Amino acid sequence: MKPTPLWRVRDYLLLWGGQIVSLVGTSVSQLAFPLLTLALTGVLLQRFGALVAVLLTLALVVSVSPSVRAAQR
Repeated sequence: MKPTPLWRVRDYLLLWGGQIVSLVGTSVSQLAFPLLTLALTGVLLQRFGALVAVLLTLALVVSVSPSVRAAQR
């Protein structure tokens, strides 16, 4: 019996579809939250750049930390 290609397995396609939706949502949030903060607080653009840098650094640390821990096992 021949194995079924992954692109024909419904569960696999649902997994990848969900991952893509999640990635798009994360990207939109990373753009929207700093812009929302800017709109609500009226912060100067120089401070806004620093805020974006801090938020992106925090997002990087949070997303990489579980991967590092998993790789050390």
